[in-house]
Amino acid sequence: MRYSTFAVMAAIVAASGCVSVLPEPTTPEALYRLDAASPQALPATVMIREPEAPQIMAGRAMVREDLTGAMRLVPDIEWAGRATRLMQLALVDSFQGGEGGAVLPESGVGASYEFSVRLTTLGFVGDRAVCEGTATLLDTRTRELVHQDRIERDRAAPDSDPRDLKAVSEDCVADFADMLVTAISSK
Repeated sequence: MRYSTFAVMAAIVAASGCVSVLPEPTTPEALYRLDAASPQALPATVMIREPEAPQIMAGRAMVREDLTGAMRLVPDIEWAGRATRLMQLALVDSFQGGEGGAVLPESGVGASYEFSVRLTTLGFVGDRAVCEGTATLLDTRTRELVHQDRIERDRAAPDSDPRDLKAVSEDCVADFADMLVTAISSK
């Protein structure tokens, strides 16, 4: 009898390990990526760093901030990757031709300039889709500040439609790319 009680207890413990108490992860209804701006020639080689952003904005989830300042994740909709990485890749893809080019830090290529962005807002704020950030261009040899500018883009998004956030994010990428070309060309 003692052996059968032990066997039953072992079977119960083993079976309980097969039952998950965690909810099944939901599959998003849609994934969004960022497309590059119209390609421009770059007069020098520039290292494009991944933008810095608060962790809640830098991930895959799309974020909505209500009028009280509370941040919530937009359900069932996500970026196709980390939002900051998508923005970095879209920036790199915004350049072709010219005497230089845009490179990723992990490429190991030496660059004349380093471009970084600090995003302060990337998401829905009230009934608007918003992308805001400060872009900085440094001379990699001297570490001197070449140019710094703030980019702010927004558009009406009364229904928090992710297509509006995608569009405003792509507008931000285009503005960052334009700023970069102008700053290097005027140096």
